[in-house]
Amino acid sequence: MSFFYHGTFSDEITDKAIDLSDKNIDNISGLSKMRKKVSFLMAECIQNIVRHGEGDNIAKITNQSEMFFTRNINESYFISSANIVDDEKKNFLTQKLDQVNGLDKDGLKELYLDILTNESLSEKGGAGLGIVEMARKSGQKLDFDFQTINDLYSFFYLQIKLKNKNAESNIELPVDDIKNIHRQMDDNGILMLYKGDFSEESVLPMLLVIEENLKKGKDKKTRKRMFHLMVEILQNISIHASKEDGVGKGILLIGKKDDQFIINAGNYIDKNKVKPFKGKLEFIDKLDKEELRDLYRETLIKFVEDHDVDSGLGLVGIARDSANHPDYQFTELNDEKSFFSISVTV
Repeated sequence: MSFFYHGTFSDEITDKAIDLSDKNIDNISGLSKMRKKVSFLMAECIQNIVRHGEGDNIAKITNQSEMFFTRNINESYFISSANIVDDEKKNFLTQKLDQVNGLDKDGLKELYLDILTNESLSEKGGAGLGIVEMARKSGQKLDFDFQTINDLYSFFYLQIKLKNKNAESNIELPVDDIKNIHRQMDDNGILMLYKGDFSEESVLPMLLVIEENLKKGKDKKTRKRMFHLMVEILQNISIHASKEDGVGKGILLIGKKDDQFIINAGNYIDKNKVKPFKGKLEFIDKLDKEELRDLYRETLIKFVEDHDVDSGLGLVGIARDSANHPDYQFTELNDEKSFFSISVTV
């Protein structure tokens, strides 16, 4: 899995998710040539949630949230979503998806032109034009299913597959996988998961996705602390992660339990950096909140004067802004690398 998202869906979220995906795909051999198709299909998939989902009524219908996620396995790329629809939309989607899945390339083109020529495109639904375009761009059948919530509403699960024409193996993932992932993520309160490139170009759209969601709920002070923590954690991975072909890779997971946000992050780190990095963390771990604030000011001055990225400013900032002292761990992998993981609460 490379990107999972639970939360508010909007045009802004669509743009940022695509930016994040574009950067990741560029670094995956065999998928970079499909970037335009992936961007288009991601946009259509999220817009499907925006158009057909129940939006602000979700909380009244179910405790589960709508979701979107992407996976890349070998040279196949999967785009999946789950959103709530009423029975009228369920019937429309079933009829349209069954129709497009029964057509070949020429049949899809003919249906596409027919919709453009003969049917009026409503603002919500587009007479199924988006579904036809998904099938045309992917060149694959669209996997879908519904899970009943009550007498009026169901979860609509959709999976789009793209694959490199020269791929040696054909990967198939059943649509039930989406249901299981949805349930597991929801049961564990996971709001967002990202695995991949943590360069500055990737970090920015990730922060903007988080910022967009923080606009709803939580007081201003908590939102500010949460955003600052995210900046520090993402920059920490970007700076200290072991580089592979010049790219630092890692994993970020944001969850919520009771009334607290939980941020987990991890990255590979060169073995020779573990001892000094661990030393800084152990020193910070012994300080109380007032001592952390003083140390942050001192380290900030040093950073401004020397521009030293290894000054430990980010680590001090993380400890200062988290509700408790961060939990961290180093796991030895081989003679060259270890895996560093950190968990903080807000």
